[in-house]
Amino acid sequence: MSIVESIKVALDSLIANKMRSFLTMLGVIIGVAAVILLVSIGQGVTSSITKEIEELGSNILNVVPGRIGFGQGKGSIPTYENKLTYKEALLVEKEVKGIVGVTPVIEANLNIKYKNDTRRVYSMGVTPDFPKVRNWKVVQGRFFSLSHVNGAKRVVGLGQTVINDLFGEEKAIGKRVVINGQKFKIIGIMEKKGSFMGMDMDDIAFVPITVIERLTGLDKLSGIVVQVKKAESVKKVSRQIERVLLKRLSRDDFTVMSQEAMLSALQRVLGTLTLMLGGLAGISLLVGGIGIMNIMLVSVTERTREIGIRKAVGAKTYDIMLQFIVESVFLSLFGGAIGILVGYLGSLAIEKFLVATEVTPWSVVLAFLFSASVGIFFGVYPAYRAAKVDPIIALRYE
Repeated sequence: MSIVESIKVALDSLIANKMRSFLTMLGVIIGVAAVILLVSIGQGVTSSITKEIEELGSNILNVVPGRIGFGQGKGSIPTYENKLTYKEALLVEKEVKGIVGVTPVIEANLNIKYKNDTRRVYSMGVTPDFPKVRNWKVVQGRFFSLSHVNGAKRVVGLGQTVINDLFGEEKAIGKRVVINGQKFKIIGIMEKKGSFMGMDMDDIAFVPITVIERLTGLDKLSGIVVQVKKAESVKKVSRQIERVLLKRLSRDDFTVMSQEAMLSALQRVLGTLTLMLGGLAGISLLVGGIGIMNIMLVSVTERTREIGIRKAVGAKTYDIMLQFIVESVFLSLFGGAIGILVGYLGSLAIEKFLVATEVTPWSVVLAFLFSASVGIFFGVYPAYRAAKVDPIIALRYE
């Protein structure tokens, strides 16, 4: 029997049992769709975070408390005592050359109240260099000055989400809000930034660092952000910052991180996560293959008499094996094709309503080839059993 005839016989058999064929393919459909969906989520999140970090600029350095390793096999944050203070930021600003600006940061969640509306807002205590260092413009009003910081003046700049929630269409500049029981004057509204790593960057409040220290009792920094004049000088400036900080701190008290180092570490972690997601989805493909084998074994039993008749009229062992392997491969290929479509449409839906996704060609090809391999691998044993049926016994089979 030629390969063309084997394909025709296989298709006739599958069409004759449409529901069973579909249910057999279902495991492969789910497996392939799961591979494409989970890999696309992992890849989409990786690309989104990479883009967001790159947009911050390659000339940004972050000084964070504690020693963080970014070498191979590292990336964990050990237990440490935060010794980073505003004084260290002032020292960097004074002694490090080749920088545009420095801003220390203290992070806290504060209660902001206007009239009868109160909400919890992520807040940052910073210095006047913040808009310049982070390229975060003020669209209305102005940012606070050094005199506001030195005098611990109660002024605040708000993100647009906070403004919209508390004031709506009402003019906010010059109005007063109550933050943790203290009255603050709104002097600026920040430009819209959107989300960063899933966080709404417009749902934020900026106050002078000296004020947030008094409000919260915090005197340790979340970090220091430094903008370097030239991107090619980042490593040189990083070494300068280390030398300056080592005058007051030990090497285990801080880490100077470039955007490149942060990006590399995140990509490693997210890349591993993507592979893990793909591997988990691959398990469902394996389960789908076992389903194909079970159904094919049932099919061999049901068609024992047919196999006997074909052998009696001259069909060879090769012909019988080929027919059942072709049926198995068609089930996995059709299931794979449908799974690709389901996975692609599912990734579009997830991107629209949940998180960014990115369907990569390699994940589609890998899922499709894996599904075809599953069909061949799990179709061989049923085909072998069919080919080994004794024609005399088969003809007597009822």
